[in-house]
Amino acid sequence: MLTKSLITLLLLASFSANAATELQKKMVTYIDAMASVYDSMYAPALWKKEFSNWTLSAEVDKAKARVLAKENITISEYHKIVSDLILSMKDFHVSVRFHATEKASLPFMVRGTEGRYFIVYIDREKLSKEAFPFEVGDELLTMNDKKADEIVKSIKATLGGNTEETDQALAEMSLTSRRAAKADTVPSGPITLTFLKDGKEKSIQLIWEYEKELVLRNNNKSDSKSLKERVELEMTSQIAMDFAADQNAANNFAIGARTSFLPALGTKIWESDKENHYDAYIYLNEDKELIGYVRIKSYGAGEKETKQFIDIIKKMQTTTDKLVIDQLNNPGGSVFYLYSLVSLLSDRPMAAPKHYMAINQEDIVDSYKSLKDLEKVKNLEELQKAFGGETVSGYPLSMNFLEFMKSYYQFKIDEWNAGKKLTSPYHLYGVDKINPHPTVQYTKPILLLVNELDFSGGDFFPAIMQDNKRATIMGVRTAGAGGYVLGVELSNQLGIGGFRYTGSLADRVDNTPIENLGVKPEIDYALTVEDYQKNFKGFKAAINKAVKELK
Repeated sequence: MLTKSLITLLLLASFSANAATELQKKMVTYIDAMASVYDSMYAPALWKKEFSNWTLSAEVDKAKARVLAKENITISEYHKIVSDLILSMKDFHVSVRFHATEKASLPFMVRGTEGRYFIVYIDREKLSKEAFPFEVGDELLTMNDKKADEIVKSIKATLGGNTEETDQALAEMSLTSRRAAKADTVPSGPITLTFLKDGKEKSIQLIWEYEKELVLRNNNKSDSKSLKERVELEMTSQIAMDFAADQNAANNFAIGARTSFLPALGTKIWESDKENHYDAYIYLNEDKELIGYVRIKSYGAGEKETKQFIDIIKKMQTTTDKLVIDQLNNPGGSVFYLYSLVSLLSDRPMAAPKHYMAINQEDIVDSYKSLKDLEKVKNLEELQKAFGGETVSGYPLSMNFLEFMKSYYQFKIDEWNAGKKLTSPYHLYGVDKINPHPTVQYTKPILLLVNELDFSGGDFFPAIMQDNKRATIMGVRTAGAGGYVLGVELSNQLGIGGFRYTGSLADRVDNTPIENLGVKPEIDYALTVEDYQKNFKGFKAAINKAVKELK
């Protein structure tokens, strides 16, 4: 019986050396180059085998066979094959982006439940009430006579079958936003939409806001990194950030929006300035308790934003009885900015996850360089000078932190010298416990709101808060992007701009991975039809009930 690998080799050998075959050979060669990166540096590979019976070799063979089976393959078709290879990993950190400018959108967004889809945002600068006589809460029934639910299901089927709730949400958002850079099929031209409004079906014709394909150059990034850049590890989902980039800043349902779609939980007696990075306020509930609210829109910020958070938490600690943290629709961000926020929410050290880390020669050379630089540092002033400030993304630098960083780099070197390509579990930069901020800590009960569009850092923050029993989690299971992410660019003429891989696999305190599993709330709450149609009245009531019961 022929194996898939042998079939692929036979297919390759069967083609003559014409122009089409040369293109196919280039395509296959690039897939092999991508595979070599994932083979050596994709940390969750063993977990993926256990979780979904995934193997790199089988998926690579499948991708190459698809390339070779289509003699007149186009670049767009190739992009879909490469995208499917990436999606097979069922990993929201892993992504590939193409040098493609074609995209299309409609100036509204829908989200749904139970197979029904409701308007949650309308760009009124593009769709006036006269031109588009529909409102938030109206139900989308069809697009060009095809049921909205059928379209969502067809989009969802192309997403790789990762976390059910997150795939569903991403498919819903894709109804009105498509990009060739993600290997989407991009529509254009007029489209007829049917909505249910006030119990009656009403149709309207719009036209896709379409941008055609252009030819772009590949701008390679410099490989030179400062000490600070080496320490910064990214915990952001490119999939989430792509949607955030496509969405209007006024859209409260957008990923990473400053203001949440959640209505005010009560009458505000104080609120932060509009210029503040954080939407925060204090309200009085029915039990005459003063409740604080703060929105963390993403974990992609730094020292300036941490200082603003310090001021807010200081006020909350002296004024409020309990705190609601809203991180709904959070794309993730910086490890140390996340740690800086955690440090302000407890008066005791908070255990951080451990990571299995994929390492190679480049990584070890980087570790040697970093260790050498750090060993020159003799005092706090020199440490701060080396990092260009008093913090790393808001997390305070200290001589104690210096020793943790040195032990981290030495650990990676020792693991490599012991013949390991995947390290034993270890804390990022040696930080096993996130110490409380020296002067400001919130010590009262916390309710943390999460959902299926919380990625990466949006998984890690609730994991830390839950593992340390510091907050009650409410909402929907998070996406399950469980590690840090790194990027690769390989020069090519196939329109591939670069791809990303997950460089670590994080374990929680109970030794279960965050990857694919996410964080499951103690209090489950999924948005209902009534929520979409009545300004989330039920969600608001459920939150206030949960707040009352916090101890």
